[in-house]
Amino acid sequence: MPGALPSPGAAAYIGRSNKTLSNLRAQGKGPRFFRAGDLHSRVYYLVKDLDAWLEEQVSRSGGSAA
Repeated sequence: MPGALPSPGAAAYIGRSNKTLSNLRAQGKGPRFFRAGDLHSRVYYLVKDLDAWLEEQVSRSGGSAA
């Protein structure tokens, strides 16, 4: 799907390990994601959702996006 990354690519995109991204997902604290198929299918992230999540992290830390 254009504009979507599998979990390892999404982890690299946001500068985290795939394990960290998996942990965030399990805790309900990570970026929005979807599965392509059933419950055991591969996890994907839309780039726009990764960007939104990163912006939210900057806002929470009190930092500046610029």
